[in-house]
Amino acid sequence: MKHKLLKLQGTNESEFARGVPVEMTLKELGELPFKITEDKFNNSGFVFGEVEGNYRNNKNMINRTLFPIDIDGVPNDIFDELVEGLKAQGINAVVHTSYNHKLKGNRYRVIAETSRTMTPEEYPNALPNFIEDVPVLKKYKEYIKKGKNGELKIFKEISAKELWK
Repeated sequence: MKHKLLKLQGTNESEFARGVPVEMTLKELGELPFKITEDKFNNSGFVFGEVEGNYRNNKNMINRTLFPIDIDGVPNDIFDELVEGLKAQGINAVVHTSYNHKLKGNRYRVIAETSRTMTPEEYPNALPNFIEDVPVLKKYKEYIKKGKNGELKIFKEISAKELWK
């Protein structure tokens, strides 16, 4: 399945907010070259969904079919454990290290593919439920990057399992 993404490239935070729409499969995304650096602006980045006006912010999100989860500061290398744990649950996902992996501890990103498009209203509810439903993610929940409010709240309005059938 081709996913609508916003590709970001820039030398500072304000430039990195504006992007170019692209479409690619999860496999193509996983095959992109990647480098570890102290400066994230030395890499390109992506917003994992369709974005109005090609400008990165929450109010411009139209929908998502990919689900990114950052796991930062884990005391040991869990790459293989993440891959195997996601496979065991039948989740189609890419796992890669973050741009500053090892420079700031073990840092990973999981990009899971959903079975249907999520609306902006569904996404905040689906994330904590997905983490709770996937044993390998639940195990490392304390290392999953938190939102601006500093916590992951568990909502019950939507079952994450319906997104990963």
